[in-house]
Amino acid sequence: GTGAIADAAKLYWHFFRIEGSGLAGIFLTLFVYFFIMFVAIACLYMYFLKLHMNGRMLDIYHRLHGSEDDFFVPYDLELSNEELSYIVQKAEQWRGEEGERRKTTVYDYVWEEEQVRP
Repeated sequence: GTGAIADAAKLYWHFFRIEGSGLAGIFLTLFVYFFIMFVAIACLYMYFLKLHMNGRMLDIYHRLHGSEDDFFVPYDLELSNEELSYIVQKAEQWRGEEGERRKTTVYDYVWEEEQVRP
């Protein structure tokens, strides 16, 4: 007998035998295949975005698409005056087991870029 061998053709043959036309089986098969592919791609996307490498892809996405106001990355070793005062105060108040103290020194460096001559 004539029968479906491939899984994709089984709905076609089912509707062909019952209704005389397998067109509905083709559309149902395509719908099911596209739905399963959509769910699989969505799950894979969510895995890569949230779980793979501890969410680094989401972090990269936010860094690439964020405006300057969304995040601030200071220059190397840049501190606010309040933060620097707090660190110096805590260091001066520190006492070791045998009465040791920390000596704190703050320097103010001004660096001016040299003009590059061609």
